[in-house]
Amino acid sequence: MGRLGFHAHGWGVAGLVLMIILWIVVIAALALGIRALILSSRRRSAEQALPASPPAGTGTPSLPVANLEALKILEERYARGDINREEFLQRKSDLTSSL
Repeated sequence: MGRLGFHAHGWGVAGLVLMIILWIVVIAALALGIRALILSSRRRSAEQALPASPPAGTGTPSLPVANLEALKILEERYARGDINREEFLQRKSDLTSSL
């Protein structure tokens, strides 16, 4: 009987290197798959967090999504004190009157 060691079945060091490469590829594929799942989950939850438009026939006009996001940012800036009340009301009027 011969020695097995690194030369088992004729693969030698090349078999060891190929096995290491295989595991690196498997681990990288798992990491990328998990990352893709996390990103898609975050994307779905962000889409669900957007305010729903009011029901049809309620008389409340719906704003475009861009205006809703801009209005949210405007409200945050006002809450932080970055802008004064007059500027807030003017910009809010500009955003809501652009229907």
